[in-house]
Amino acid sequence: MVRPIQKNTRTQIPPHFFTDPRIFEKEQEVIFRATWQFFCLTTDLKGDQDFVTGDVGGIPVVVQNFKGKLRAFQNVCSHRYSPIQTACSGNRPLVCPYHGWKYAETGVPLGIPHNLEFYPITSEEKCQLALRSFKVETCGNFVFVSIACERSLREQLGEWHGLLGRIGQGVDDVYFTTQLESECNWKFVVENAFDDIHAEFVHPTASLDTSVYTGSRWEFHPYSSQTEDLPRDYSKRHAQLTVSMSDATVERNEQLWSEHFPDRVHRFPDYLHLFVYPNLILTSVQGFWYNLVHYKPISAERSRMTHWLIPARPASGPSRVTPELLYRLALGSLRVFEEDVRAVEVTQPVIRSVCQPGILGQRENKIASFESAYMDLMAPVTPA
Repeated sequence: MVRPIQKNTRTQIPPHFFTDPRIFEKEQEVIFRATWQFFCLTTDLKGDQDFVTGDVGGIPVVVQNFKGKLRAFQNVCSHRYSPIQTACSGNRPLVCPYHGWKYAETGVPLGIPHNLEFYPITSEEKCQLALRSFKVETCGNFVFVSIACERSLREQLGEWHGLLGRIGQGVDDVYFTTQLESECNWKFVVENAFDDIHAEFVHPTASLDTSVYTGSRWEFHPYSSQTEDLPRDYSKRHAQLTVSMSDATVERNEQLWSEHFPDRVHRFPDYLHLFVYPNLILTSVQGFWYNLVHYKPISAERSRMTHWLIPARPASGPSRVTPELLYRLALGSLRVFEEDVRAVEVTQPVIRSVCQPGILGQRENKIASFESAYMDLMAPVTPA
């Protein structure tokens, strides 16, 4: 007799949610535009007129430093729709390169070339032409942008706001970053990040020696739409994995890495894996350095992973981390990400032929929680 599979071991996201462009557009609306989204590091916005560009929920955004104050605007000129800042990052005033319209920190056009001759536009009319502005907040060294989120960043992060802030204050100003694009839906790569079963098969040369582990625990709330009060309980969608290591392993790591990361601001004797719903993951071993990975959907069947390797900041004195060391550390992470991309990309073409849900085991409970929280947001507005 075949034992029936219990309902709660089935995946909850329907297969067509990984391919349907209509689902992608709804995700942009009800998830990415409706929540605080990680945008960049304050390291890139330290000076007056420093800027970083990107998109949030498909909307082009520029975050710019105006004499120490960060402002976020839609990166589209009010005149004839040209991007105002065309580089990924840099330092220049908020001036449209097409016709020279210059904007103040309020988003109002401050200078319009040939205004009196060609238009003219009055002061009152200039206010009506102000750039669309968005909320921007920081948590330590991490910059978040909100397109239309009603709650504060602190409310969204909940109990993890303090931890993320402490880590953000304890990272260095130097980092190594890279991007990978994958021909698959963003949910595939996010769920892969929760999956520790695949490591021995996909990453045989990079897998850690699990004999050094003495225990692990997921700190998360198994999401249920029957018990959550949204948006108040949004923070229960995040999760933290802590893997304890033997004392000998902790001491060995200290001896191996303390020369490069002495007296670091934030240290702990564990492996840390922090997931900020819906698409940001931060990992670290004992706080020597941090891997920050941002998963962004590009289309229904394409996604981008941006990876930052950020060393810990010493409590005093200059950093001892050299570019060569950063590059060497980043290469190991990059190899793992490339292996992950190859593993999940092959799933995308075949998901169209799938008609039934997949199976989730006991070690995949965080995937089940992620899917439950996702479906609670998407189900009421899912296209037929």
